[in-house]
Amino acid sequence: MARLLILIVMFSCRATAGHIEKLPDGLIVFLKQPPSGGARQVKLQVVSEKIIHVTASAEDTFSQTPSLMVVTSGVPGVKWESLERPDEVVLKTAVLSASVQLSSGIVTFRDAAGNILLKEAAKSFKPVEFGGKDLYQVKQSFLSPENEAFYGLGQPQTGLINYKDKDVDLTQYNAIAAVPFLVSSRNYGILWDNYSITKFGDDRAPRPIGELGALTADYSVNGKVHTSRPEQQIDYTYIASLDALPAGFPLDKGKVTWEGVLKPQENGRYKFYTTSSGYIKIWVDGQLRLDRWRESWNPGPSIIEQSFTANTPHQLKIEWIPESAQSFFSFKWLGPSRDLKDKMSLSSEAAEKIDYYFVYGKQLDEVISGYRTLTGKASLLPQWALGFWQSRERYKTQAEILQTVKTFRDKKIPLDNIVLDWSYWKEDAWGSQEFDEKRFPDAKGMIDQLHRQYNTHFMISVWPKFYEGISNYKKFEDKGWLYKQNIADRQRDWIGKGYVSTFYDAYHPGARSLFWQLMNEHLFSKGVDAWWLDASEPDIYSNSSIEHRKS
Repeated sequence: MARLLILIVMFSCRATAGHIEKLPDGLIVFLKQPPSGGARQVKLQVVSEKIIHVTASAEDTFSQTPSLMVVTSGVPGVKWESLERPDEVVLKTAVLSASVQLSSGIVTFRDAAGNILLKEAAKSFKPVEFGGKDLYQVKQSFLSPENEAFYGLGQPQTGLINYKDKDVDLTQYNAIAAVPFLVSSRNYGILWDNYSITKFGDDRAPRPIGELGALTADYSVNGKVHTSRPEQQIDYTYIASLDALPAGFPLDKGKVTWEGVLKPQENGRYKFYTTSSGYIKIWVDGQLRLDRWRESWNPGPSIIEQSFTANTPHQLKIEWIPESAQSFFSFKWLGPSRDLKDKMSLSSEAAEKIDYYFVYGKQLDEVISGYRTLTGKASLLPQWALGFWQSRERYKTQAEILQTVKTFRDKKIPLDNIVLDWSYWKEDAWGSQEFDEKRFPDAKGMIDQLHRQYNTHFMISVWPKFYEGISNYKKFEDKGWLYKQNIADRQRDWIGKGYVSTFYDAYHPGARSLFWQLMNEHLFSKGVDAWWLDASEPDIYSNSSIEHRKS
């Protein structure tokens, strides 16, 4: 009876306090009337004087799944206080405050003088299921003044620096490094703690070009038309989509030209999204808007923006020279978005909760310092690593590496490091971490010579990939430390006759320890100076569809 009375008193205190629960390091705010598709509760956690951790849940509880990117739970001894008002609660440190509206869950961040740094616009939760688990598609929008600029987000390779009013697909794949951290010209940063496919900016699915206007496609070979046909979409994005090409059309020898008239239905700024490899040229109303080449096996994104007048025809012309039997191109569009006017948003396709960190600083260096506080401090590079590196797709033999470095020295060209990329192992032994002795008869002697005679450092590429059946594969398989879907699919890679392979589970501490043991035994012990940790995506099969990668 005494315990029941205590629980009743605790509940009554929480309710009369305006649905606010005070924690040792922050507050939980229970919304009075949770909006449909919105949060039921919002938590503010004080990480440091300049960092506030915000989580929002559509459930009655918060998930306790640990973060994979944040290494600190908070800086000890941070002083903070809270202030309750009729429709909001305010959490304050010495330099920063965060307030939560009790009716909506909207969070506003202010500096010590009370100036607004950032204000949320809306939260969104849409139920989804992944792998038999009930989750949410989540979206967090923020108000953003016209003169604000955003930087960061990794290496999207779009050629953009300022992402204000732009769209970035934060999907990690070959040559694209996605980092869900952005910094603002208003002296704050946001670390979005989510690992599913995430969008910065407009999260609507781009539309087929045929919805904006009909195009005619000419597929030609050596200047002669192979196939001419009307097309409603241009979507050669993945390997499987190449089946839609005209029968018998040789990509490696051909050229494709699309021409047509676009008829927008509303005024405003339109965005055209391309994924391309080979050589692409795009004209809008006779003006060349994109002129780009990219290696055929590794397509990259580009975005074109164009202001259109409703019901006014606009000319579109596209030329694509694939240059390879396997090359990729897509062209889609989105019209103006009223929802994103004067806003910035982050959205993810799978989450247990909305989860982000607000990092404040009087200057950008302080914001980056906060990022390092959250994710850990990166080691400083040694002085030699700041010098000149020599690398190419790969060196095939020990003699080729030594001759390359000798030529640099003979020509008195400075050189601090030479990189050995993949396939230094035997063709059928990917994952052995061992040199092919026919091509590298004395790997340790080669590295010693690079060090002693040429005063050059040596970096090597290591992949977390293993061919089925080799001894290292079996070591991981025996422990259950391999992803097995690609093995079940019998998907072969692109080497020689093609080999079935998979990657190890780098999230398991024991698996990481075993992987280092192999690197140490076969490579580090020979004098390797640095590691190129390739295929961290992991690259199971390049240019397969997103659906195939998820499987």
